Amino acid sequence: MATYTLINKSILGSNQNLISFTGLGSYSSDYTDLLIRVSARGSGSGSRQNLNIAFNSSTSSYTWLGLYGYGSTVGANSTSNRFVGNIPNSGQTSNVFSTLDIYITNFSDSNYKVVSTDYAVENNGTDNFMGFDATLWANTAAITQIDLQIHSSGDFVTGSSFYLYGISKN
Repeated sequence: MATYTLINKSILGSNQNLISFTGLGSYSSDYTDLLIRVSARGSGSGSRQNLNIAFNSSTSSYTWLGLYGYGSTVGANSTSNRFVGNIPNSGQTSNVFSTLDIYITNFSDSNYKVVSTDYAVENNGTDNFMGFDATLWANTAAITQIDLQIHSSGDFVTGSSFYLYGISKN
């Protein structure tokens, strides 16, 4: 059975553009996988937007596939972006935050890195949006830093929270 250990957390006391988890190389002998649990909201206009991930400050060599549903609509997209889910913006119900689980497999080995995300964006029952994303980083470097940032515009708002867990090798 896997054991989840809290490595780091960040609960925002003010709006912030970038969330970084650094020094992850020091955990390579303790954990095989990483999990980031997010409860976030953006300050940008519109109803929702994508969240980007970057490993070791790299913004290249990513492939993304997303499956989503809202109302009676379902769909799929793929692109060379580095998306990992959606968060609500100022156009959604006030004070409602999304939930995301971002799972990163074999973060310190010499294979390409695979990320799976499940998320939900709630809007008081009028525009609920949920999805599952798969993101591939085609790079064999061990992950030593993870950055999360809103894709287009705006900041993560006060009260957004980010918890990084290590998943044990047991």
